[in-house]
Amino acid sequence: MLKYSKKNINGKVRVKIDQIAYPPSVYLDTWALFDFIEDGNLADRFIKILNNLGGTLIFSKISIIESMAIDNQEQIKNLYKFIDSIGVEKIAFLDFNFTRVIDNENNYKKNNGQFSKISPSIDIELLYALLEIHKPENPLKVSEIFLAYRQDLENGKVLNEKWEEDLFRDYQKLIFLYNFLNLF
Repeated sequence: MLKYSKKNINGKVRVKIDQIAYPPSVYLDTWALFDFIEDGNLADRFIKILNNLGGTLIFSKISIIESMAIDNQEQIKNLYKFIDSIGVEKIAFLDFNFTRVIDNENNYKKNNGQFSKISPSIDIELLYALLEIHKPENPLKVSEIFLAYRQDLENGKVLNEKWEEDLFRDYQKLIFLYNFLNLF
């Protein structure tokens, strides 16, 4: 759940976003997401079930980046409609970088089991990116982050993030570990 609030402090709007993922938490792979945007009835059924269960739909940078494969304008429109019809209160962002999540969990252990107020698996960078692009005078829509990535891609610009480097570094670690384990 993205909990969104705005405050007017001395004429300046301050925006705050908190995140809580209520179970059941569902992560859809890209193909399932594509199925929902192609079949409105299926999407409506999914949203109704998610609402009835009080669950959370999880997105990651991978979800957002893989959605860039959609080049049909009608499907893009349906994707944004699907995401926004779920509502911010039913969506959370997951950090796909497992080494960063493990580091966060290790910090949890060092702090005698006291998490900071943030779950180790939350993608803080996506929340910050959403805050940066969101215009406080408008209602918050999760499709804003999908749209921002798409616009950056179409403009030949990549958002100022290092996800590719993180993913490549993790891939290298896995290859090393695989080769090491095959020595025995």
